[in-house]
Amino acid sequence: MKKIISLILSIVLLAGILPAGALALNPASAEKSEGYSISSLSFDGKTATADIVNPGACKLVVAVYDPDSGKILGSGITALEKNAGTAQAMIDIPAMPQYFLARAFLLDGKMGALCPKYETHLYTKAFEKYLKVTLSVCSSQGESTVLIPGAEVTAKDGFCDCEGDGRYDDRTAVTDGNGEAVFYFEPGEHAVTASAEGYFQTTATFTVAENAKSFTIKLMKDSGSGSEPGDNTSDGTGSDDGWIDRTHYKLGSFPQTDVTESMGSILDSEATAWKSYRYYSGTGKSDDGSMTAGDFMLYCDVTYGEDKYRGVTFSTYRPTSTNYETSASAYNFQDDNGYTCGNIYWFRYEPVIWRVRDSQTGLAICETIIDSRPLTEYAIRNKSDRQYYNDKGALANDWETSSLKAWLNNEFLQMTFTEDQQDLIKINDTDGGNEKVFLLPEKYATNPVYFPSNDARHALGSDYAKCQGLHVQDGYSEWRVT
Repeated sequence: MKKIISLILSIVLLAGILPAGALALNPASAEKSEGYSISSLSFDGKTATADIVNPGACKLVVAVYDPDSGKILGSGITALEKNAGTAQAMIDIPAMPQYFLARAFLLDGKMGALCPKYETHLYTKAFEKYLKVTLSVCSSQGESTVLIPGAEVTAKDGFCDCEGDGRYDDRTAVTDGNGEAVFYFEPGEHAVTASAEGYFQTTATFTVAENAKSFTIKLMKDSGSGSEPGDNTSDGTGSDDGWIDRTHYKLGSFPQTDVTESMGSILDSEATAWKSYRYYSGTGKSDDGSMTAGDFMLYCDVTYGEDKYRGVTFSTYRPTSTNYETSASAYNFQDDNGYTCGNIYWFRYEPVIWRVRDSQTGLAICETIIDSRPLTEYAIRNKSDRQYYNDKGALANDWETSSLKAWLNNEFLQMTFTEDQQDLIKINDTDGGNEKVFLLPEKYATNPVYFPSNDARHALGSDYAKCQGLHVQDGYSEWRVT
């Protein structure tokens, strides 16, 4: 009978008295409560440790609560001899929450309170460095912004309490009636994915700090156009620019696919105004500064019917490094790719497909490799420090003074996009570049949200890029023009 009564009392204590906080002193316990106190409470896993003063024997009860709902999640009780000083209680709980409210009580034999309860909000040790962040999901409709309740928000490196158990061990939350979801993140840059019915899924990045703990994720309305991924038919004028699917956008036009032999013969007869690429070559030495632009590789743009084409021909192979000599017989990636000296090859201008990686910042990466060019055309090796420098006097790998940055934001921009399309491209000044087209910075290239593995950084090259000398291995190339 004693065992049954003890079990019933445990239930009443944990399910009734502690959650309600109804541990008021009764007259009998008040007389014995002088000198009792709790001065601190800490946790190591499920073990709670309290610093106490207890002139007489008593019981330590520690309970863990959800800080928002007040729901009790688990508790522990320990019988103490007098003058224990420090006491521990093991919490009966499947797993400790990341963030919780803890209360400690000293009780006499009749479960009367011997002193005021000790209360504190705590994080687990692993969670102490996390910051509470509010994410708002909305949609822009005209000039107004509409919040989206019921949107799903997923973070790979953040925590939330989607299940309402107070453990903050979930990765996906659903926005409330105000279109908001609460997560906990470490300070630094993070990426989250948001989706809602009737909207395109989007990935947003933001930097969490003590003074930056509230962010907005904008979703784009799905118009239900019905276009399928891979639909690459276009006249290249921008008349059908727009979304292909939830993550791919069609913008601009660039020579890409080889034409048939019969079409090539027709275009040969149309070609009249050949121009030089003015590609660089040298003597094979890295310290003589002899690299100069030459006329060994030519191109010609022709419009036939409603389509535009680019012809390419070369008398010698383009060197794999601009300090190498150009040759009609030396081993070369162009030859490897099936393009040889003395022939004319034609490529159709086609829409450029961009994979939108972050709809908040507008970051988009070219889906395929569409060209092959050096970072800097001229580089000379200094004999003193054995470093390579470009013709601007900067290190040869300096992006700001590189010939590639100049080409991308002038010739490439003009030949690929109409003026209206150029107006759709924002200037990237967040990474210190102040350009519209750029190579992907390391922080994005190594971001697992964008590229979860090395294989994800591989890309297919267009026929045109291969004709330009793109290095291809097992069908793929490791990096892409972006």
